[in-house]
Amino acid sequence: MIFIDSNKFGYFKIGKEEFRSDIKIVNDKVKIWNYVKHHQVMPEDVKELAENSPEIIIFGTGHSELCKIQPETLKYLDEKNIKYLIKNTAQACSDFNRLASSKRKVFAILHATC
Repeated sequence: MIFIDSNKFGYFKIGKEEFRSDIKIVNDKVKIWNYVKHHQVMPEDVKELAENSPEIIIFGTGHSELCKIQPETLKYLDEKNIKYLIKNTAQACSDFNRLASSKRKVFAILHATC
């Protein structure tokens, strides 16, 4: 189980690793999120997460919440019966840690900046 130790604008610290980009957390692995469209979360962005059967996906939409989850992305998750939370990135990190500590299968897609 991993936790997000620190998050600030443009930065995540997870364990001993530091990330200065948008990230995905899937099955306790952190990956760089190379989005399909800038400041948008498209179905293609969450496909890998959905294919690994999460209980819930947490979206961090940036510190100013400028990253938008597209309606077709939410429809895709609804069709797969996958729950999701949409929060600013700071709150998303906190929620991720809370849910992960309760041993829920939680994944995240987190926008690091605006």
